[in-house]
Amino acid sequence: MPYDSQSPHGEPDTDHTSPSSQASDAGEADGVDWKAMARKWEARAKRSHTRIAQLEADAKTHAGQVKEAVEAAEAPLRERIGQLEHAEQLRAWATQAATEANVPVELLRGESLEELTDHAKLISKAIKAARDSQRVVEHVEQTPTRRGSDAAAFARALFGQTG
Repeated sequence: MPYDSQSPHGEPDTDHTSPSSQASDAGEADGVDWKAMARKWEARAKRSHTRIAQLEADAKTHAGQVKEAVEAAEAPLRERIGQLEHAEQLRAWATQAATEANVPVELLRGESLEELTDHAKLISKAIKAARDSQRVVEHVEQTPTRRGSDAAAFARALFGQTG
């Protein structure tokens, strides 16, 4: 579009100075150095931009440090949770093995279902063997016909008991 040489009121423009030179003439008339003000604000904007970049970098660094700290704090907690879950699983397995073998759960030792089951079977066999090897006294209500040995008779005589 060609340059319109008419003023906004439709009159021919007789002043051939550019709009920026007109503004600088008006600024100098006001006593304000607009170029200096522009340089000042441009410098402030550059400093602000630099500071923003620095703060963003610091924020990223801080976020990384926070993430590392959280992970470091979570690690022992996760380990403890794992230990508790394993202990709970062992109790469930021990109860299962004890029920199947008909033995007290407190006697079982092991770190897996197989170990606990094997241990329960061994204890069950040991209990059964101990029961089988015990003497059974028949006719408990009957008393022996003989009162005792010679040593017992001597002791009774010594202490003056008859019997």
